[in-house]
Amino acid sequence: MVYTKAIREYCLQNEGIVFDISKEYKDHFSMMPYKTFCKILGRLEEEGVLVRESHGAYLTAKRGHTKKNQVVDYYTHEGHGLVIGYQFYNEIGITDYKDNKKEILTSLIDSKTKKVGRTTLVKMNLLSFDRQYKSIIYALELIEKKYKIIDCDIEKLNRFVQISLQDYNDLFFEDIIKERKYQYSTICTLDRLLTDINRQHNCINIYYGGNYL
Repeated sequence: MVYTKAIREYCLQNEGIVFDISKEYKDHFSMMPYKTFCKILGRLEEEGVLVRESHGAYLTAKRGHTKKNQVVDYYTHEGHGLVIGYQFYNEIGITDYKDNKKEILTSLIDSKTKKVGRTTLVKMNLLSFDRQYKSIIYALELIEKKYKIIDCDIEKLNRFVQISLQDYNDLFFEDIIKERKYQYSTICTLDRLLTDINRQHNCINIYYGGNYL
């Protein structure tokens, strides 16, 4: 009963979050047997305190907060991740094409990938997804996916990439490619674009030197 009360109150105190079963057990509730933990979660689901989202995750309900926002907010909050793919493309206005699947780069999972409903989480262990890291990641993602994006406004994409590269820094770039693989052609294009805007860089040598081919 003490364990049940602790988990119930934790859920109520943290409404509107994704309750990642393995992470919450590891971080907060490993003092109890795992089977007991799972049984308690089942009871809390019956009470309506938790709502099953996928095999490995629940949601703690919050009024006026959609499931979609709960998943995105949880895995990207406070510099822990960012959204890529069509949700990102729609947000920056380069395409109106809608895709029900979502992809998030995040430091908040232990495995390389994880599924939560229709959202794919990809491990990217950066200290923080701050503005400079985000800008470089966005530029690399757009360069690499440029001609695969359905109904893409190429001119608008190119302008967004150019603006993003104003924040380029070799140290941030190296941290990123240690965590996420990009094609060599993408790095060559990055090199050309940085040269065009007179931004100091050494991205080709960093890519070669780190054996990221």
